[in-house]
Amino acid sequence: MNLNPFVSILERGHASGLLLVFTAYILVLIVYAGVYYLIYRLHPRAYLFNADIMRDQTARFTAKHRDELETLRNRLEAAAELKDALQWDEREPAKSGVWSGSFGKPEIHTQRYRFKFVPAFDPPTTDVSPEPLTLEAWSNKGKRLWTWESKLIGGLGVNVNRAVMLQAAQELLEQTDRDIEHKENLLKDTRLIEDSSWSFWDFVYFSGVTLSTVGYGDILPNSTAVRMLVLSEILIGLALLIVVLNVFLGSYGSAPTNPSTLSFCA
Repeated sequence: MNLNPFVSILERGHASGLLLVFTAYILVLIVYAGVYYLIYRLHPRAYLFNADIMRDQTARFTAKHRDELETLRNRLEAAAELKDALQWDEREPAKSGVWSGSFGKPEIHTQRYRFKFVPAFDPPTTDVSPEPLTLEAWSNKGKRLWTWESKLIGGLGVNVNRAVMLQAAQELLEQTDRDIEHKENLLKDTRLIEDSSWSFWDFVYFSGVTLSTVGYGDILPNSTAVRMLVLSEILIGLALLIVVLNVFLGSYGSAPTNPSTLSFCA
């Protein structure tokens, strides 16, 4: 195999040009993927999907959100146990949690969990928002379960006393309850599941097969506007291909001839 044309491309400084074309290719792919995904989020019916792939995609989406719902329910139980432990009464100390911790990081130990409150200690700056109060939940066997950040409590110098911890526990309960309601409503709505099953990376794939003019047919445009958008990406892909071919063919035509590669017919 004669590699002289390819060597010539590198020797004549065309490598930077090819790198520029490749960068443009990737940039076009990502930008179009973002536009496709934005259209999908706003108008899911602007696309059609292969039935078998759609069925598998929605099954995975549903399983993922059921797992997340189970995690949220466990978090709700833990938050309720934390709040109950904090609402101890001096007359009934057995109901209170065991307090421990050091350096301003109190810990609450309950029957099944260990909670650690981590306040912000880094000095705030003019361009960085104060760190929120963070709650870490661990099992009594030492397994880290989840981490949660308060949206209401934070900043340097917060005194993490029982009142602050109760406020955080109540915020966690309310937020988790809202998240559970949202997940349950999502899982009840079949059409909403179908309209939410595809991610940005699915449209990166769609943009890639469109730009390379492969087109497997698993995702199809279902509106004139999207079809015109797909057509414009195909034309850009062909234009970039012409540029690359022009670089290769131009270098091949101007490549110096090596006498050792010539052959003569008698």
